[in-house]
Parts: sequence; C-alpha cells; structure tokens
Amino acid sequence: MNSNCTKCNEAATLASIILRGLTLLLVMVVIGLLVKDRTFQTAAEERQNPGHTENEASGELNYAAVTFRSKAKRREPEPNVLYAATR
Repeated sequence: MNSNCTKCNEAATLASIILRGLTLLLVMVVIGLLVKDRTFQTAAEERQNPGHTENEASGELNYAAVTFRSKAKRREPEPNVLYAATR
C-alpha cells in the first residue's frame, strides 16, 4: 500500500509541475498580448495627433528625395496582330 501512495504522490507532483508550467506560459502570453495591444493603441493615438509628438520649436523641415523619370517611349503597335476579348 505504501508503494501505491508513493506512485500517487509522484503522479500528483508531476501533474502539479506541468500545471504550474502551463499557467506560467499562459500568463506570459497574456502579458505579451497586453503589451502588444498597448503599443498599437499608442501608435494609433500618435497617428491621430501627429503634431503632438513633433518638436514645434525646432523649426526644422524634413525633406524627402524626389526623383522624376521620363516617360517610356511607346512602341508602335504591330500591324499583323489581332486582339480578342474573352468573357
């Protein structure tokens, strides 16, 4: 009977360790999701109020590089080509 109790205690201890590990994992996942949600909320608020985060006293302007490309020359359509529309 003593060996049965020892096996039961070992099984209970193993189950307890597994449940503690799963609980810790789920708590970490929940905390991670809360932090991720908080960062998305603050990013959305910053997008709604862009002037709030900028330093208005600096007076500096942000410039972006602009490139212009010439339009590609169009080829003349070939005279012996037929086009058909399918439906």
